[in-house]
Amino acid sequence: MVTGNASSSSSKSVQLCAADHVTAAAAAATGRCHDDVDAVTSLAHPWVLPVFVVAQLLVGLGGCGILVLTFPYIDENSPHTKSALYLGTF
Repeated sequence: MVTGNASSSSSKSVQLCAADHVTAAAAAATGRCHDDVDAVTSLAHPWVLPVFVVAQLLVGLGGCGILVLTFPYIDENSPHTKSALYLGTF
């Protein structure tokens, strides 16, 4: 790095807990962080990752038609003198 190592100006040691409700409640009750955060967060919502994968697949399929059909449509339905301008703008 150009500026060297970063250092903290405070003398207190700060520990951070995860922001989900289970570990935040445990940290407030016991005064310390939950040790098994990965197990708690990975089992909390197992359906989230498949939903995002399916959503990305649908977005990709929807975008394919636009990208494949736009260039021929602009080329065929615009004046030949301006089609290069329109294709370059797109």
